[in-house]
Amino acid sequence: MLRLLEESDEEGVSGRKVRLQNGQVAWLGLHARWEDYGYLGAKVELERPKLEEATLAAVVALQGKHVEPTRVRYLFRLDSIIQEWISSDSRSPERLRQALKNDARLRKVGAADWSNVGWLRRLRTLVRHHRPDFDGLDEREQVAMLERAQKHVDEYLRALKSLTDFLEHGDPYRGRPRKLVTKQDRDVRAVELREIAGLTQQKIGEVLGVKPPSSAHGTDNPNVRWMINGGMRFLKEALGEDGYEKYIEDKRAEKARWPTLSEDEQRAIRLAEALGITVEDARHTIAGDEELREFLNDLDEG
Repeated sequence: MLRLLEESDEEGVSGRKVRLQNGQVAWLGLHARWEDYGYLGAKVELERPKLEEATLAAVVALQGKHVEPTRVRYLFRLDSIIQEWISSDSRSPERLRQALKNDARLRKVGAADWSNVGWLRRLRTLVRHHRPDFDGLDEREQVAMLERAQKHVDEYLRALKSLTDFLEHGDPYRGRPRKLVTKQDRDVRAVELREIAGLTQQKIGEVLGVKPPSSAHGTDNPNVRWMINGGMRFLKEALGEDGYEKYIEDKRAEKARWPTLSEDEQRAIRLAEALGITVEDARHTIAGDEELREFLNDLDEG
């Protein structure tokens, strides 16, 4: 990610980045303003090269996550404790557990916060790239900077989704349709719960919050049955008959494979997802650490 940004804003003959006395970064265009005296002069402005903006937009579109800006302060502290624990000589699960317990700010941390720590690190990398003085700020200022950055990320992702949805599905007068997409997504999930997870109509209704009509008898749920049929037609039209069968077979195999993985491998996959690291790094973190395995098992059970 950082390499792409560095390549996109390399200084060249057209201009370069400069830092103003107040620390603000600006762009010095060397051939940006025509003077009546017969030459293209320099111009200092906040506008940056389109390539750099396009690269940043692509990075955020691909890796950005929606996070409530007010959660950034909790993610910041959580990440600090995790980094201190990982870099310590002894990665004692009890030490991590105690650190989390003793910090009053982390009492409000939930499961979603754990899964967003990886994005916070990427966001901090983006801020550092554009603001080399970031690490010189105190913690309160760093958190405030990241909160403001996250607010802009959320706005950008919403605007991008709105534009993409409208271009693909929009109506010139009514905007973006939503109800059909929501219904189709639920139908697809109903098919998966039936054909992959093997749930009954009654259980699928409970999972999706779909009650049977008052005229239904026993465990039959006609509403769920219609959803399954509709979702199956949709998937077969989208993937083709053979493509649908292969998708279901692959997902059944994926489901069947999960219980065959060792507990350490399952935990490594979950730890990688929660911390935003690779599965390989998570394996190395867990390998040979019986206390850590017990700690992760406590998290699973909790």
